[in-house]
Amino acid sequence: MPTNNQQAIALLHKYKELLISFSEEQFVQTPPAGGWSYSEVFTHIIAANDLAVLSIYKCTRPSEEPYRPMDWRVKLILFFGALPPGKYKVPSILAGKSIKCSKEEAAKRMDSLLKRMETLSEKISEASKVAQVKHPRLGYLNAEQWSRFILIHTKHHLKQLARIKRDFNTNS
Repeated sequence: MPTNNQQAIALLHKYKELLISFSEEQFVQTPPAGGWSYSEVFTHIIAANDLAVLSIYKCTRPSEEPYRPMDWRVKLILFFGALPPGKYKVPSILAGKSIKCSKEEAAKRMDSLLKRMETLSEKISEASKVAQVKHPRLGYLNAEQWSRFILIHTKHHLKQLARIKRDFNTNS
């Protein structure tokens, strides 16, 4: 069975395929009902996953921090592989990073993210289960949990991209 990291990489390749399907105008256009454009979803996913990858690397270093047990709600999210329904406010660490950019810029940033993620599998498996880095909403996660979060969060935003497409199709 593929690892969370391998599944997330495959999912990000789907994002790249989607990116090719948009015209430049479609990519940056705000949906009729408001909210993020395709471009803003892409920059959010890339920025969030960049931070998660950095957290995974931090989890591979020795730490003097005490282990912190996980809240039961976070365990459910990681177990079921999905965020609860609803809209979420972007954590302050990512505020202002969900910006419009060109398809070319998104593709470059996605390629860079994919390269970093492709080097992670071994690091994740070697990381201590007690080395943790704090997630802005979920609390302290270890490398494997961060990898699982990348997959869950990336899947979550695929649903958002589908909603944006429906919004455009309904209003055309």
